Amino acid sequence: MRCALFLSALLAGCTSVPAAQRDITPALQGTWGGSHIGLRVGTLDTLVEFDCAEGGFVAPYLVSGDGTFEWDGTFARGTGGPVRVGVEPPEVHAIYSGAIGGGGEMTLRVRLDDGQTLGPFTLERFKDPQLTRCL
Repeated sequence: MRCALFLSALLAGCTSVPAAQRDITPALQGTWGGSHIGLRVGTLDTLVEFDCAEGGFVAPYLVSGDGTFEWDGTFARGTGGPVRVGVEPPEVHAIYSGAIGGGGEMTLRVRLDDGQTLGPFTLERFKDPQLTRCL
């Protein structure tokens, strides 16, 4: 997954930023948590944890003037039971979209390539995720 995120970061550097968007990378960094979801936002990329899946997207984190966003990323479903060494679940392209409020809250939806949408999820900054791991 890290390779895909790194490649996405390189490709993102080749695109221009619309004037109506601003980079909030430093303001977004840290832990965001909610029911069935958690984000660990770093300077270069973000790990998204779900109850039985994971995903991610890369910086820069651009938002419009009203706090809405749409970021390209990846998503991989998990499986119950032990994970075999060297076996990675297949990743699919995902669009992470939503809005960030001024009070440290975020609403997030995930749209997968097959048309399935997950969420909406509500997250709070500096809050631990409330995950129920699949068995």
